[in-house]
Amino acid sequence: MQISLITIISLFVALVAGHPTLYERQTITIPKIPEIPAVPEVPAVPEVHKRQSTITVPKIPDIPAVPDVPAVPSPHPKAHA
Repeated sequence: MQISLITIISLFVALVAGHPTLYERQTITIPKIPEIPAVPEVPAVPEVHKRQSTITVPKIPDIPAVPDVPAVPSPHPKAHA
């Protein structure tokens, strides 16, 4: 079995293409990200309690009931008849 020249050339090209040192590999250098210093913990602001606006309504004193006044007889009885 005779190996043709085209087969040998294609095998050589495949070897060269697959070899890592024969062609320049593109290396991506990732720059080192500088470490960000931790933010110091801010103390919690104490909650400002709202001043309770309680409105004190003064108690209205109970008005005593007016006693039933007996009907005064009219001085002019004939005028109302």
